[in-house]
Amino acid sequence: MFHHKFIKIYLCFFAALMLLQGCTEISSPAGDASLQISICAPSFSEEVKSVSSDPTSPQNWTSWERAVDGRYLYRVTAFILQGERLVAHKDLSLDGEATEAYMDFEANFTHGTYTLMIVANYSSFEAEDGDNGLKRYEGIPGFSDTVEDILAESTIDDFTRTYSDSFMNFMITSENGVCKRVPQPLTLVKEIELHPGTNSISGELIRTYSRIRIAVENNSDEDLRISSLDFSPTFTQKKAYLFENKGYISENASIDVHSPNALTSFNGSEDEPFVIPAKEIATVFDAYILESSKTNSSDRYTYQMQLGYDLLNTYTLASTTSIKKKDQLTAGQYLIYSRGASKFLTAGSNRVTNATLGTLKQGMSISKEYVWTFESTGSANRYYIGTAEALEEGQTSYYMANPTSSSVTLGSNKSVYFNAVDKSQYLSFQSSGNSTYRYLSSSGSNVVGQRSNNDTKALFELYQVDVPESSDIEIPVNTINTATGQAEEVEQIRRNDFINAVVKVSYSKNMGHFSFEVSDWYSGGGNVEFN
Repeated sequence: MFHHKFIKIYLCFFAALMLLQGCTEISSPAGDASLQISICAPSFSEEVKSVSSDPTSPQNWTSWERAVDGRYLYRVTAFILQGERLVAHKDLSLDGEATEAYMDFEANFTHGTYTLMIVANYSSFEAEDGDNGLKRYEGIPGFSDTVEDILAESTIDDFTRTYSDSFMNFMITSENGVCKRVPQPLTLVKEIELHPGTNSISGELIRTYSRIRIAVENNSDEDLRISSLDFSPTFTQKKAYLFENKGYISENASIDVHSPNALTSFNGSEDEPFVIPAKEIATVFDAYILESSKTNSSDRYTYQMQLGYDLLNTYTLASTTSIKKKDQLTAGQYLIYSRGASKFLTAGSNRVTNATLGTLKQGMSISKEYVWTFESTGSANRYYIGTAEALEEGQTSYYMANPTSSSVTLGSNKSVYFNAVDKSQYLSFQSSGNSTYRYLSSSGSNVVGQRSNNDTKALFELYQVDVPESSDIEIPVNTINTATGQAEEVEQIRRNDFINAVVKVSYSKNMGHFSFEVSDWYSGGGNVEFN
């Protein structure tokens, strides 16, 4: 049983484009329209941490990281269209980490409606990336060359048709749901109306990427292990239009949480979980993704994690009362005690052995080599008997093979099953394999087969074992409606959105269950800073 609240998510729109002083005016004859345009990079708040640990500290990022996040401008190109005709354009290459740019169009505009299209940071670029040295970006493949072709012309009458796919409807892609860590383009599309005299135009440059960051806070006194992280397929798309006014492309993509393109890749697995020490917080995943929108009512924005605690890494004895009758036996995990050898069956590297375990106490820890899984064949009293889990890294669970007079080996396939038989107030196990030595039996430190079950060597009793507890938690992405105060499911993830989720997890030893808490969050709507 989990205790739910909604995820704390800060939905950021990366600060609006601001109208700056000092813009160059465009002169035009009386009656014509003049135009003032100024551009600035998205602003940021002053914090102290690094990009890998906190997204709110761009002043400590490398130059490359800031370019990747769209924190400054190195090239800005503006286009002004009237209908299908390109009437003017302006291209600026900027030195250093410029945060503003000024446009000086050498054109006269008549009174009327125009479309302003601006794209920044789309061409080749190089910058320092700390210990990674100097990095170079060759620009958006195909798009950069198209822009150079356009800039070679003064005006283009049939612009929207000629450059329909290569410019107007150009699409960017992700790799396995994650965007590459290269400078992302910033764009603006805005309908403007120019009147006679001076016109001042302002707008908002926005990033083409969205960003999602999942951090987990371990509120327990034990190490928390995370074995898996998965996102619902609604979270992102394979493609997105470069310019935001074109809408969504309904081609969902699964997010590869192990992608090397992520700012922080998830590095946990079943064999080697991601470990968060007691009372600490860690980022488990952080990446740029493409925008997305629900295509039907059944879609949901959710992510799922498999959690467990180190205190639960070992199996525990459920009861000191043994099982001696086949009718008491069900599929599950057990200790197998040999009456003849007065030892417990254990899994060796490739065969079944015997070993002592000491005095049994309820709740005591049990090493995995002592634990056996009984898996039903679907028929009454017939079970595949195998190890509880992999005994070595990369190994699958191993199953008891057909007993022989010298050993019972372990194999990767369910080659035989064992029939549970009541015998002399204990259990006996008869193999389905074609052999005269069909009954499990103990012989010193070895487990072998024997012809019959007429002596104590072939008699066993079982003790039930509790498995290490872990839990799969599915977390919905919701926001709070400021008007109603009610939680609502997210319908879309927009470009320039930033989802920053902190999941607080704990385990109650007394209650025996996990709990997680994620706080309610509100959409900021507009000029929201990272602080």
